[in-house]
Amino acid sequence: MSKNCGKIVAYFLVRLNQFYSDTRFHEFYKQHQTFYESVLQAYEENVMKYFHQDWYPQFYGTEPTEQFRIIIGFTNGGGNYGTNRQMIGQPKEIFAICGYYTDETMNSPFENGMDYASTLIHEFNHSFVNSLYDANAVLLNSIGKTLLGRHYRGMSSQAYGDAATVINESVVRAAVIIYMQENGFAYDQVKKEMCAQVGRDFLWMPELVTTLRYYSKHRNRYKTLDNYYPEIAKCLKKYLKEEMKRIEKSL
Repeated sequence: MSKNCGKIVAYFLVRLNQFYSDTRFHEFYKQHQTFYESVLQAYEENVMKYFHQDWYPQFYGTEPTEQFRIIIGFTNGGGNYGTNRQMIGQPKEIFAICGYYTDETMNSPFENGMDYASTLIHEFNHSFVNSLYDANAVLLNSIGKTLLGRHYRGMSSQAYGDAATVINESVVRAAVIIYMQENGFAYDQVKKEMCAQVGRDFLWMPELVTTLRYYSKHRNRYKTLDNYYPEIAKCLKKYLKEEMKRIEKSL
């Protein structure tokens, strides 16, 4: 950490502690503790039943080196995101920050647990997928740039502005669909997820899911997903080639 960064962190911590004292935040928290506990219980009952953490090392062929954490973002609205923390001498921690909101159509928090579970399933895939891009960047960088160039409006509107992010998001979203297929989700639920990803401009999702399903059914040949990345690259190259054929045919 640079000296300047260290000063910023130190300044932030001073101000944060001051905020904690000035607002009597501990008293506020205790006053609402029953509410927090009820929401956490609702999350456990409605969402966590869809989340099977043991699937990840089985699918990716590697054991996690991180500790997984779930945080309900009571003050974050409906947004979801992932982050991480590396403390000295401790395993890296991966956090899924899950949005919280209510509206008049909901009888209880996280009532439609499957919708929230898909986000949780998505975020934890990133801790396995993101590092694989670095190991296979030579194979994937030009593919990611081409996908981004042809679908720039859709990708940039989701803040996916570089090749690595486009590839990682693609693999993660395809892995979510495989997860759903392998963990008892109904056909209509899986189809809805697929259509949602195509609607987000990941038009290559059907092809990518097909190739990941092949990987999943041939684990005697491919011990880890890392071993299979050359085939993922071939799949995406083929998609781009077929897409260009359709474009040229229309001209």
